[in-house]
Amino acid sequence: MQIRPATLADVDAIATVHVQAWHETYTGLIPQRILDGLSVPKRAEMWAQQLRAPTFGKNGESLWVCDDAATGIVGFVNSGPNRFTEYALTGEIQAIYLLQSHHGRGLGKQLLWRGAASLKEAGHAGFVVRVLTTNPTAGFYAAQGGTILGEYDEVLAGEALPHQVMGFTIPPRASDAGG
Repeated sequence: MQIRPATLADVDAIATVHVQAWHETYTGLIPQRILDGLSVPKRAEMWAQQLRAPTFGKNGESLWVCDDAATGIVGFVNSGPNRFTEYALTGEIQAIYLLQSHHGRGLGKQLLWRGAASLKEAGHAGFVVRVLTTNPTAGFYAAQGGTILGEYDEVLAGEALPHQVMGFTIPPRASDAGG
């Protein structure tokens, strides 16, 4: 298992993981029409656009994949500047997904802290993660040292879904964090 920087050649696999992980995690938690509307080609184009952006790689923006030699890409993490101005932490883990078949192996922890290390390298001392409150893996973030900074409702397909914003301080060696 290898955590490595994503390339344009990875975007289809990243998009496949993105869509599959949403179905595995959010079925029954978010409106089904959102899940039904997910598209691997659209997600692949979104990730390709991000990797091609002239600002990509600056200010902590990164995209890392978890690559299983036997099965291919099974997870990813995307980091960048915090999009939530109401929180003082300047970094954000903007997306982190791992296929359920690979849960319980420490890979989510490795992805989280690899993204945090990218933020640390860009001068960020801390970061936030948004998580659906009803997400069955929400406890993962508390187990990694996150604290609840706030709560809000995000409206998706006309339905208000409760979210938490978790905050993290990045230790001097982010790759060693989380126990």
